Amino acid sequence: WNKRRREIATDYSRRIQNPKIQTPEIPGEDHVAHLYVVECENRNAFQSHLGRNGIASGIHYPIPDHRQPSMQGRPFFADGLRVTENLADRVVTLPCFPEMTDEEVSSVIDSVNDW
Repeated sequence: WNKRRREIATDYSRRIQNPKIQTPEIPGEDHVAHLYVVECENRNAFQSHLGRNGIASGIHYPIPDHRQPSMQGRPFFADGLRVTENLADRVVTLPCFPEMTDEEVSSVIDSVNDW
């Protein structure tokens, strides 16, 4: 399963060519690729586009840990975590599971590139 997810992630990283989407580097052999997370400026519009094309997407950890109620008032987060906060508003998880067919992978790539 890990090998297949790496294949999908590699395909995504090589073939997604949309300047509005930032993809991760091609995973190495030690990566399990259980999530394939991209960055984009207008996440809501991007996810709507994917949905119209029948492609599920997700937002993992939509609220950063330091914004969780249990972390409020902690002094070491007084200035916030700017990179974390920026990414929390930009990241989208694309489908990446071992049962995906090559056709499904291509469909995701085409939809991302068409946005």
